[in-house]
Amino acid sequence: MDLLPKTSSDIDSAQYWESLLKKHRNQAFEWYGEYPNLCGILHKYIRTSDKTLVVGCGNSRLSEDLYDVGYHQLVNIDDVDSVVKQKTMKNAKQRPKMKFERMDVTQMTYEDSSFTVVLDRGNLDARMTDQGQETVASVEKTFGEIGRVLKVGGRYVCITLAQEHLIRKLLGHFSSEGWMVRIHKIDTPNQDEGSESSSPMPIFIVVSTKFKKMAATQSPILELSLSEGRSPERVSSIEDVMKAIKSQQDYAMLQHSLHKRSFCDESLSLDLYAPSNENPRFTLYIVDKPKGRVPANKFAIFIVPQGRETEYLFGTDRGRGQLADQAGFQRLVVVTLHRGHLYQSIDSIKTELSSKVMELKPSELPSNTQVPFLSIGEDVGDREVRYEAEGSHGNMVIVEDVRGEDGGMYRQIIFSSNPNIVQSQAKLVTEKPRSKSGKKRGKAVTRVDHLYLSMTFHRIMTAGLALIPGCLDLLRTRARGLLIGLGGGGLPMFLYKQFPKLELDVVELDPMLKDVAKSWFGLVEDERLRIHIQDGLDFIKSAAQKDPPSLYNVVLFDVDSKDSTKGLSCPPKAFVEPVVLERVKRILHPTQGIFILNFACRDDVLKESVMSEIQTHFPSVYTSPMEDDINEIVHCLPQRTSDGADKMKVQYRDGARSLQKYAKSVSSRWESDFDLCEIMDDLQIKDER
Repeated sequence: MDLLPKTSSDIDSAQYWESLLKKHRNQAFEWYGEYPNLCGILHKYIRTSDKTLVVGCGNSRLSEDLYDVGYHQLVNIDDVDSVVKQKTMKNAKQRPKMKFERMDVTQMTYEDSSFTVVLDRGNLDARMTDQGQETVASVEKTFGEIGRVLKVGGRYVCITLAQEHLIRKLLGHFSSEGWMVRIHKIDTPNQDEGSESSSPMPIFIVVSTKFKKMAATQSPILELSLSEGRSPERVSSIEDVMKAIKSQQDYAMLQHSLHKRSFCDESLSLDLYAPSNENPRFTLYIVDKPKGRVPANKFAIFIVPQGRETEYLFGTDRGRGQLADQAGFQRLVVVTLHRGHLYQSIDSIKTELSSKVMELKPSELPSNTQVPFLSIGEDVGDREVRYEAEGSHGNMVIVEDVRGEDGGMYRQIIFSSNPNIVQSQAKLVTEKPRSKSGKKRGKAVTRVDHLYLSMTFHRIMTAGLALIPGCLDLLRTRARGLLIGLGGGGLPMFLYKQFPKLELDVVELDPMLKDVAKSWFGLVEDERLRIHIQDGLDFIKSAAQKDPPSLYNVVLFDVDSKDSTKGLSCPPKAFVEPVVLERVKRILHPTQGIFILNFACRDDVLKESVMSEIQTHFPSVYTSPMEDDINEIVHCLPQRTSDGADKMKVQYRDGARSLQKYAKSVSSRWESDFDLCEIMDDLQIKDER
């Protein structure tokens, strides 16, 4: 069988429909859903007493099915002559009251207000296959005629696939006329993937109710009902409707793909939205085990507590693969929860997701299978957004408190452009303030713990100080550092507290981050810790142009790229251009200096090129890869080391031990899991040039 049009030009061609009807003269094709799928909604909006006009009836059985259950005031029109003749002959005896007429819906001859209902099953889809001038003009005429022949209070009931350009035109037209528009999604059983009449796209019924047009401007009356049995919900804008429909369509395509391929190799994900909310409520990641490795358990759902979606195990493809391995399921759907929504409990989330996620089950799994929901503990996690505002460069800056894996509370910065990446994080402590005598008094307060580095790469960057020749004597007397990238101020405040003889210049492009760091992360600014609101490249250029330049003992790059399409995400490519690297080398102390950068590159060719350029300017380069992460910390010395690699690692380990001992003596505290010697053990020495 060949029932579905192959191209958009086919579906809009009268010749196509003529040939199709001749080929399948005695067959009805219902790829907009069978009558049992549609009748639940249609019966709500069409009464048996309503005079109903069916436009573009085609070869569908919908009119016959309605007639057979009592709808006898049906008038069907179509502009294909063979449709009208075939339908008339077929129904003349069995359904004598039903009429079929050849008529163009853009030029109907009926009187004004002749019908209570206009029913459209795919006619609008067939007409608006593109956004060309002629097509749009034809659709506008169609809408105008529908509005003319409908009575006030009448309904235009449109069954559609809801393509974006089409639904936007429909909503825009009728809402501007003051009509109420309600959109229903049709719940249909899984179709046979091998059937040529099946479609992966969901079906919608759009019901536009004609009201008297008010002279005054009013907000559109838009409602959504996207699942059976739920009351329609009011939405505020056409864009909200478009996002909700797009979410349903993406979900259906994903379901179709998973059902067809059973277990897939690539990573798939989609967002689920709540009506009237522009932010996703859930993100679903579908993790399949490769063919050939078949765990006994087939399918499960894992709910990630809110605030923990950025952790490696839940926030990366590789981590989620490990999670599926640990859980022992062939297909695992990992569900993350988004900020800006209220989640009552794990049980309420299970109830909300049960029907949806079952549609993602492997095709061979029986529909009555009891699917387990997994999580960490029994609660939904803790997340409290403390601050949210637009940054200087159009990016929303979000400060939130979350509960970490260790049960402690952490404060972190998230950018809206990349909500799954933690830009900065600091541990929170709650304690009573101390009086001058040292006693704890008063009400307990929550503050940032500046002696705790929660970001692994910040710990490795700190350990890099041990590579500076004579680092301990330098830090005990006077050392100068330059940090490009402030974030929440966690790294500069740690260095400020642990090394009281270190002077730091910190350069940040966005002035809002400085305010956020001061207000929410306890950043201190004084003569030892100076904040410069400036482009880091300009600051380096100015420093290098001084004669002689002001030398730094350590220059650190902790700045990411705002362009996620580039393979190099940290630092931006401009920061590792030859001229910049040369300027960094010029402002480094020639014998007691080190350049440390947080480096992340997904493009292997680009990575090799950048590393080669770095080695051209810095003869001694060391890297510290981070487990389960693309990031690595690159340490660059401006002078060539004279000893062999093994001897140098021993020296660096001794320097790290002395540095850690000194820092601990300053603050009387050092985290037990922060071992500089272990970091030195993982140091990889690049070939010297």
